[in-house]
Amino acid sequence: MKNSILYILLWFFAVFSLCSSVVRAQDCSAKEKRSFFDGKYGIENELYKGKIFYVDRSIFSGHPFLGDDTLSYCSILINGTKFVDQKIRYDIYSQNFVLTFVDPIGAQRQIVLNANQVDTVYIGGSVFIKNPVPAIRSDFVQLIHQGTISCYVAWQKEKEVKSTAQKSGYAYSKENPQRYIVYDSVLYRFKNKREFLSVFPSQKRNEIKKYLSSNHVRMKKVTTDQLEKLIGYIETVL
Repeated sequence: MKNSILYILLWFFAVFSLCSSVVRAQDCSAKEKRSFFDGKYGIENELYKGKIFYVDRSIFSGHPFLGDDTLSYCSILINGTKFVDQKIRYDIYSQNFVLTFVDPIGAQRQIVLNANQVDTVYIGGSVFIKNPVPAIRSDFVQLIHQGTISCYVAWQKEKEVKSTAQKSGYAYSKENPQRYIVYDSVLYRFKNKREFLSVFPSQKRNEIKKYLSSNHVRMKKVTTDQLEKLIGYIETVL
């Protein structure tokens, strides 16, 4: 009888010890993951506050992103903290930034960043900021120039339903840049040379025309690089 009681007590002790070891191991593992995550991404982890990004399986053609839908290394400023070498795509249809990263256990994740916390995104040589002009209907704009004249581009895409006998879904249009300048505290949108020149004093327009001609700038198809140089030049002649 005594031997049976002793055996039962030893059995309970062994089970309890095993369970305690498992709990300690799990707790240690969780702490190690948290420590790794905090060490790699920062204790506050501001960058990873967002919603899970789900790939849209209903796309017929195109995509909602700026550029060619490939991942590139970028920098982003969130609540005043800068994070470098991040893989980010700009969803211009939804006006969101999608971050791709590898989590502490080695799995690739995608999240939609909280737009309210995003201050600035640097993609290649382009700078995207929160829209500072309420009259521009876009959450974010590309900052082209900031000075006596400020210049912004709001990128847009349209989405429509497409269908064939074999397939149906949403088709995204090509990206459409809407160009704006702020001069003398007035916002102007321009689509061509005539609209652009009309912004500035008449006595300065010939000089601007000469610049456009000598630099082969076509305002209907002006690139952001050309626009930045153009605005910089105009500031010197005004």
